[in-house]
Amino acid sequence: MTNDDNSSTLEFGILVHVYFWLAILVLGVLALILAAVLLASQSPSDLDVLVTLAAPFLVWLALWLSLRRCSSPELSGFRRLLLITAYMTIGIGGMSILIAIPAVIIAMLYCIVIGVISLFRSDLLFAAKELGWLISKYHTHRMYQ
Repeated sequence: MTNDDNSSTLEFGILVHVYFWLAILVLGVLALILAAVLLASQSPSDLDVLVTLAAPFLVWLALWLSLRRCSSPELSGFRRLLLITAYMTIGIGGMSILIAIPAVIIAMLYCIVIGVISLFRSDLLFAAKELGWLISKYHTHRMYQ
């Protein structure tokens, strides 16, 4: 990251983008594994197989829709998750990937949850405020100095 003053004009390094996209991929794989375990039976039906294969795409769709709800006028939900990824990235190496990817997956799951909750709230900026709160927590515990 090059600029801490204005978060809307931040430019993230390639490592931040790699960790972010790896986190999205791992989230999809985890959804696939979870669906396979939950739908495992002695005689799987065609519907079970279809649901298992669709699970990552459904999670990615839920994340995309939630990111739209978590966007604020200043910063999109996508850039907010990149900011969280940047806070958890400490450089190249095994330790950074062990911290950044699970931290971003947790943030993505939180984003999906607050996106769903915001559907039932009258405050249109509820999801954006909640994701802003999460970003402040990640900022407090960021890995780079």
